[in-house]
Parts: sequence; C-alpha cells; structure tokens
Amino acid sequence: MGLPLSLEKSSIKPISPKSKVDINILRIYGLLKSLHIKVLTVIDNNIIKPPIVGVPDFNEWVSGPSDLIFSLISLLLSNLINFGPKTNEIIKALNSILEFELAGVVRYTHYALMVYGYNRIPIVSWLRGQAAESLTHADKAGELITHLGGHPSLSIGPLLETHNHDIGDILRESLAHELNTLNSYKNLLNIVNNESVMLEEYAREMIYQEELHLGEVDKMLRKPGDLSKFHA
Repeated sequence: MGLPLSLEKSSIKPISPKSKVDINILRIYGLLKSLHIKVLTVIDNNIIKPPIVGVPDFNEWVSGPSDLIFSLISLLLSNLINFGPKTNEIIKALNSILEFELAGVVRYTHYALMVYGYNRIPIVSWLRGQAAESLTHADKAGELITHLGGHPSLSIGPLLETHNHDIGDILRESLAHELNTLNSYKNLLNIVNNESVMLEEYAREMIYQEELHLGEVDKMLRKPGDLSKFHA
C-alpha cells in the first residue's frame, strides 16, 4: 500500500515549517504520566524536503497523530481494565461459558443432521438457529476474555451422545444443556457482582436469553394443551 502524499505550494522565500503539537496528545500524555504509566518518546516521522522554487513540495507522511492517540488509549485501557485477584477467576468463568457455548454449536449442528420425519424442516431450521446463536455467544465470551488479557480456551464443554435421535430425546438433551449454560452465566454474575457494571450487564443479558431458551424447549416438550412445566 503506497504512502499518502500531500501537496504544498512552494514560495520564492521558503519558510521552515513550524512544529505542531496536537493538544489531544498532550492531554493523553499528561493523563498517562499522572497514572505513572511508562510512555515512550514520540519521534516526529514527517520527512520534509526543502521546497524548490516552481516545484511543488511533497511531504511523505509515515504516521499521524491518530496512530499515536490510538496507541496511547490502548495502553491506558490495558492498565485500567484490571479486577485485581478476581481477574483470573473472571477469565476462568468466561472460559467455562465459552466452552459450553462451543459445545452448543457442535450439539445443535449434530442434532440438525439427525432429524427425520414430516416435521423435519421447521425443527432443523430451529436447531441450526440455535447453533448459530451459540457461536455468537461464544464469540462474545471470547472477546471479553481477551479484553481482560486472558487466553480463550480451545476446549469445548461436555457432549452427551445417547444415540437416541427421537425429537423428544433431542429436546430433553437440549434442555439439560441449556440449564448448564444458564448456570455458567449465573456463576459469572456472582463473581462480578459489584465489581464491573459492564460484566454484570453482560451476565444479566445472557441469563435473560438463556432463560428464554429454556422456556422455548420446555414448551416444545409439553403435550398439546398441557399448561404445566415439563418434568423429565
């Protein structure tokens, strides 16, 4: 990718360019220094060639203030996002969630392949939707893990294979899986309570979604006209 160039009119009496300091850089620099964060010396990367009369001057821009600001903000956030001794516990809980959600991807994809009968199309569509949603949830958990400086797990949660592929068996196994996933989010909420608004809101939102899933599966397992909750 080529470097962007800017054109400037030359003059009969060339004037040396004056150094400009972005006020935002100074503010961030001061904030970082006040927090006792080590800040590297910034070197001006503008390559300025003396103008020649009648010839446009080309300034080659290697990096700009936006790059510096982004680097400083990243450095600032990496030092502020820290929950002390609980950080590792939070990352462990998030990795447990990640593993359960990845297990959901495998589980629901497998189930979708094993459905037969007249009602196959709507059931397969629902199962594939659950697999896609589990992947989205896994991605969210992984992003939070790296946000906190952790390493996302490469493992997946437990996979129950009964080799019974009746739709009733599939839904009962799904119910057990959703309950385990729900409990993993509740565990995270207990850990982050009064520690982080961001993580609290995340856990509460996911608990809400998982309880909706449980309700859906529960109603699918009921007999027509049965208003009471399903009991395995």
